[in-house]
Amino acid sequence: MERPEIYTDNYNSLEEWIELRKRNEEFVYPQFFVPFREWMKDIEQKSDMEIKELLRILLQPYTLGVDTVDTYEF
Repeated sequence: MERPEIYTDNYNSLEEWIELRKRNEEFVYPQFFVPFREWMKDIEQKSDMEIKELLRILLQPYTLGVDTVDTYEF
Protein backbone atom coordinates (compact mmCIF):
# COMPACT_ATOMS: atom_id res chain seq x y z
CA MET A 1 0.00 0.00 0.00
CA GLU A 2 1.42 3.34 -1.02
CA ARG A 3 1.50 6.02 1.64
CA PRO A 4 -0.01 9.38 0.66
CA GLU A 5 2.16 12.47 0.60
CA ILE A 6 1.13 14.18 3.83
CA TYR A 7 3.36 17.21 4.05
CA THR A 8 2.86 19.69 1.24
CA ASP A 9 3.65 23.18 0.16
CA ASN A 10 0.85 23.64 -2.37
CA TYR A 11 -0.46 26.88 -0.89
CA ASN A 12 0.71 30.49 -1.10
CA SER A 13 -0.62 32.02 2.11
CA LEU A 14 -2.09 31.05 5.43
CA GLU A 15 -5.56 32.07 4.24
CA GLU A 16 -5.27 29.68 1.29
CA TRP A 17 -3.99 26.93 3.59
CA ILE A 18 -6.94 27.48 5.97
CA GLU A 19 -9.40 27.22 3.07
CA LEU A 20 -7.76 24.01 1.84
CA ARG A 21 -7.94 22.52 5.33
CA LYS A 22 -11.57 23.58 5.80
CA ARG A 23 -12.58 21.81 2.60
CA ASN A 24 -10.61 18.75 3.73
CA GLU A 25 -10.40 17.52 0.13
CA GLU A 26 -6.73 16.62 0.37
CA PHE A 27 -3.92 16.32 2.86
CA VAL A 28 -2.42 19.79 3.25
CA TYR A 29 -0.06 19.78 6.17
CA PRO A 30 2.81 22.26 6.13
CA GLN A 31 6.14 20.71 5.36
CA PHE A 32 8.22 22.87 7.70
CA PHE A 33 6.00 25.34 9.53
CA VAL A 34 2.59 26.93 9.55
CA PRO A 35 2.86 30.38 7.92
CA PHE A 36 0.93 32.13 10.66
CA ARG A 37 2.88 35.38 11.16
CA GLU A 38 1.01 37.21 8.40
CA TRP A 39 -2.26 36.12 10.00
CA MET A 40 -1.16 37.04 13.52
CA LYS A 41 -0.21 40.60 12.65
CA ASP A 42 -3.92 41.36 12.10
CA ILE A 43 -5.28 39.23 14.92
CA GLU A 44 -7.04 42.22 16.52
CA GLN A 45 -9.38 42.29 13.52
CA LYS A 46 -10.12 38.55 13.68
CA SER A 47 -13.30 37.31 15.31
CA ASP A 48 -13.25 34.78 18.12
CA MET A 49 -14.75 32.28 15.69
CA GLU A 50 -11.90 32.79 13.19
CA ILE A 51 -9.33 32.24 15.92
CA LYS A 52 -11.08 29.12 17.20
CA GLU A 53 -11.35 27.81 13.65
CA LEU A 54 -7.61 28.26 13.08
CA LEU A 55 -6.84 26.47 16.35
CA ARG A 56 -9.11 23.58 15.36
CA ILE A 57 -7.40 23.31 11.99
CA LEU A 58 -3.96 23.37 13.59
CA LEU A 59 -4.93 20.71 16.12
CA GLN A 60 -6.96 18.52 13.78
CA PRO A 61 -4.20 16.06 12.81
CA TYR A 62 -3.65 15.31 16.47
CA THR A 63 -7.23 15.11 17.72
CA LEU A 64 -8.15 12.22 15.41
CA GLY A 65 -11.50 13.82 14.66
CA VAL A 66 -12.51 14.34 18.29
CA ASP A 67 -12.75 18.11 17.75
CA THR A 68 -15.84 18.20 15.57
CA VAL A 69 -18.11 20.91 14.23
CA ASP A 70 -20.53 20.61 17.15
CA THR A 71 -17.86 22.03 19.46
CA TYR A 72 -18.39 25.42 17.77
CA GLU A 73 -21.18 25.94 20.28
CA PHE A 74 -18.69 26.44 23.12
